[in-house]
Amino acid sequence: MSPLEQQLLANLLQAAGIQRGAFPEISHFTWPQMANAFAVEDPLDEAREGLAAFIAGSASRQGWRLERLLWWGELDAEPDTESGAQQAPLSRILNVADGQSQTLSLPLWQGPALGSLLDGSHSKRDLWPALQTLGQLWAKQTADDY
Repeated sequence: MSPLEQQLLANLLQAAGIQRGAFPEISHFTWPQMANAFAVEDPLDEAREGLAAFIAGSASRQGWRLERLLWWGELDAEPDTESGAQQAPLSRILNVADGQSQTLSLPLWQGPALGSLLDGSHSKRDLWPALQTLGQLWAKQTADDY
């Protein structure tokens, strides 16, 4: 994410009442963790397990309880890679089906690519009702937790 996209995301989440306070630090996950260290029988399964462990570890260190995955962009878009290596789309690694990440056992909310929202106010205006609904759902879940 570019710094401009990060700021836009922070502003969107704050406007919807989802993010309060400082925006969390961006963490990057790459797979395999140690390139060419060992051969794996099922690379996709290994990537799913690695991602789930990375997310669980990050959540544990931050004291977070994960409730939903927010996805910005197309589900089947190939990840950007400078190495040119063949990679599975993140949607396959997350095993997305019927609005749910099977890998992370979390419901999924999808919004447009952040870069597309930088192009003008119409795309942000079109997103606003869905973002408000997400914010209301977020607030309800937070209230139900107390």
